[in-house]
Amino acid sequence: MLSKDDAAPITTLSRQSLIRAIRTAARWLALLLLTSQPVIIVIAHLYYTGLFFYLGIDWAMFWAAARAFVSDGPASVYNLEVLHRHLMPTYAYYGEGVTLEQVNPVPYPPLFQLLVLPFSLAGPVGGFVLWTLANVALLGVAIAGLARRVQGSSRAITVAALLLWWPVPSGLLVGQPIGLLVFAFYRGYLALERRDDLRAGCWLGVLLLKPQYLAPLVLVLLFKRRWATLGGLTAAGCVILASSFLIMGLDGVVAYVSTVLGYADGFVLTRYKMTPETMISWRGLLAATVPGLGEREGQALLALLSLATLALLPRIWRGHWAPESPRFAAQVLATMFVTLLVGYDVHPHGAAFLLVPGIAVYAQQPRTWWVTVGAGLLPFLPPITTFFPPPISTAPGPSTFAWCVILSLAFLVWHLGREQAATESTRDPVRYDSPAASIPPAT
Repeated sequence: MLSKDDAAPITTLSRQSLIRAIRTAARWLALLLLTSQPVIIVIAHLYYTGLFFYLGIDWAMFWAAARAFVSDGPASVYNLEVLHRHLMPTYAYYGEGVTLEQVNPVPYPPLFQLLVLPFSLAGPVGGFVLWTLANVALLGVAIAGLARRVQGSSRAITVAALLLWWPVPSGLLVGQPIGLLVFAFYRGYLALERRDDLRAGCWLGVLLLKPQYLAPLVLVLLFKRRWATLGGLTAAGCVILASSFLIMGLDGVVAYVSTVLGYADGFVLTRYKMTPETMISWRGLLAATVPGLGEREGQALLALLSLATLALLPRIWRGHWAPESPRFAAQVLATMFVTLLVGYDVHPHGAAFLLVPGIAVYAQQPRTWWVTVGAGLLPFLPPITTFFPPPISTAPGPSTFAWCVILSLAFLVWHLGREQAATESTRDPVRYDSPAASIPPAT
């Protein structure tokens, strides 16, 4: 017969086993719930609209542009008439009664078309599958690299759950190069942590393909006088610019610049078909919550809100540039929240950039309460805000998502300001001059 002293360890062991079992079951349940979101949307769209109307719509544009690039010359990718002609084979995959209202040009430089070209050789469907797999692989590498920092959880479940966070599949399902961009941001972030500033700038220069996701960070680098990083960014920009001139000539470059500006030449009424109400930026929030707002009023209010948001950057980055400190990840995370709000063309998939600094913040030990709560709620936020009016909906409630971005930014600014004030109030402020002061960067 066991004594009380002998039974105590067994009871404690049983309790620990039960807690581990509950945690494992909760993780698998969370993974199942996250999986249901993209699966339901894929099935619904395949049934109602087929392929390339929503599923793969951006890839279809890339595919048509790659065909035009080869047959009609590089500059033709910005010609709507030529693009429409090469897009016609994809119409065969549309659902019954579905028609494309308007063709938009591809707002990318010719280097991007050269990247798409090998995938386009497999046809529209085969190319879309290969393109998606390539982007998933790049995302997996980035997320797995950062997940190595997370202690006390299954790495496989962590990576799978983050790949299923709605901004990631929402970009993959339409064919956005989200894997390429997040991977480049990840490599740039790691280089910043290691103080390899020139390499960081070169990796971050890949984001010049979609400059709206880079502009606030460039302002931060200027404010903090990170000249080597800015030099790497400039070098990447020169490569893109020089290759554009070599491939397309002056007229082609002018057409490319005109195309990019065409997506931002109005508040709601733009040259190309846009859906600002589905964005998670100030522009999207205004378009969704004040639908009757005029163009002039909308642009003026948008400029005012954007400038006020950008004015938070000096407060976020107050103090020493210390990428080895635990504070650095939170500063980058806050900067990416600013980026989402002020970007002129920011859809839900743009929130995938939050993963890089977000995982870095979550991995820090000891973990603060607000990180634990945020990590528990944020993955399920987009599915919770999803609405499915007849017959289907293509995006989670963007205005709800935008409000959560605003609240998250406000909290981070408050937290960073409070932390900085506490540091400055001490006579011997903490300095982070050694990599041992934080979690070592993932490889």
